[in-house]
Amino acid sequence: MNYICLNIQLKPFHPWNEIVIAQLAEIGFESFEDDAPEVKGYIPEGDFDELLLQNTILYNSPTDVSVAFSKNLIASENWNANWEADYAPVIVNKELIIAAPFHSNLENFTHKVLIQPQMSFGTGHHQTTFLIAELLLTLDLKDKIVFDIGTGTGVLAILSEKLGAKSIIGTEIDQGSFENAIENIALNHSEKIEVVKGDIDLLEGKKSDILIANINRNVLIQHLPYYTNNLKPDGSLILSGFFTNDNEILIDAAKNSNFTLTMEKQKEEWSMLVFKKSA
Repeated sequence: MNYICLNIQLKPFHPWNEIVIAQLAEIGFESFEDDAPEVKGYIPEGDFDELLLQNTILYNSPTDVSVAFSKNLIASENWNANWEADYAPVIVNKELIIAAPFHSNLENFTHKVLIQPQMSFGTGHHQTTFLIAELLLTLDLKDKIVFDIGTGTGVLAILSEKLGAKSIIGTEIDQGSFENAIENIALNHSEKIEVVKGDIDLLEGKKSDILIANINRNVLIQHLPYYTNNLKPDGSLILSGFFTNDNEILIDAAKNSNFTLTMEKQKEEWSMLVFKKSA
């Protein structure tokens, strides 16, 4: 699969870089680099819509902000080669390492998760995946049922099994991510994870002890009624994938869906919120 790399020049850069990244995520961009004075976003070539981009960002920018962009095509084989060359392991609290099969020196960690590098979001490098992985290390997952909505590479589902969960279901709407999750589950010899191709409606009638959703803000809000139905009484809901300035919107929406906030944590400009379902 070929990708478009979009280069956006911003003046001033802060705080508009965060706003632009959020806008790009909402129109299908999958990965980002944020390095002043430029934001880079990556999207599958077939999903790129220049008119939608202009209507989303260029035409809605304040008059005192200068926005310009250029784009270039990254062939699939070139992207994969570059990605693997730049892929570094992720270490969480000296306890967990998330690494590629070609990495070495993995034995000094309590837990290790192997991920075959691909374009998929969720390798552990992103702040939101890191936040959730860090939280999971502190929870008692023994014999728990875990749902991982938008599982991506499957990294959090795999970690959940390694931490003792008895059953994990991951959902994924993107075909490439779905295939990568299956590959990573096999790579880690995981036996308690089922990944289904599609959205959360496929889990109708199923209940979990812990539901993880690392997706963008708008999808999380749309999904909240499903999360209520897919959690047992006193179940835990872990939300991430959004900027800190979206916290209050999500907290209010979750309260309206019978959830009580128990934790909020931030890494750089990204947030994680944890809720309990009211009994």
